Amino acid sequence: MTILESLLKRNQIPNEKTDLLKNKLDYNVLCSKTEGGKGQKSAFKESDNKLCTDNVVKVLQESPILQYIIKEMKELGCLPPVIKCAPCKEETFGFFIPKEGVLICDNIVTYPENIRNTVVHEFIHAFDMCKVKLDTFNCEHLACTEIRAANLSGDCTFDAEAVRGNISIYNHLQECSKRRAIKSLERIPQCSKNAEKFVLSVWDKCNRDYSPFETIPKHS
Repeated sequence: MTILESLLKRNQIPNEKTDLLKNKLDYNVLCSKTEGGKGQKSAFKESDNKLCTDNVVKVLQESPILQYIIKEMKELGCLPPVIKCAPCKEETFGFFIPKEGVLICDNIVTYPENIRNTVVHEFIHAFDMCKVKLDTFNCEHLACTEIRAANLSGDCTFDAEAVRGNISIYNHLQECSKRRAIKSLERIPQCSKNAEKFVLSVWDKCNRDYSPFETIPKHS
């Protein structure tokens, strides 16, 4: 069985998000939050599982960045997470659920490059869980993996920020990574009140941590 087949078929995640998250009290769920352009209305659309699955398959087949993360996880002795497309109740592109897998929301308005960035984002969380055994109730751990995921996934390229209406010539990558990490922590009850504090406390270390890469990968 190929890596692609194993990721899509091994231990299939349940279809419903409510089932997927049924044990979430045992750990926190990490997600890639939507950020639309200025004035954008609801990001919801009709669920399209086939289109979402086709896009995920394309990412798995064509993204050298994702393939490298998977290779490094396997060398560390970890199975990469399974991936499932399903409708979501929140305006969120995707989730990484420890011990369960990655869920990509198939009812959110998006585009192929963002699907790629979302899958890579969630796999950075999976890599961190594999390498350092993240404590998902430790807000500094969560802040660090959110900084890294925003920094390395393509979430914060100039083009991605321009789509959101966030155009800055100077330090756009750092500003974006910081902002998105804070927004992610604000969703987590025990971290929400001090989200910015937790992000800033680990910023210098985690913003310079590019593992498994030597530097921030280029997203074409």
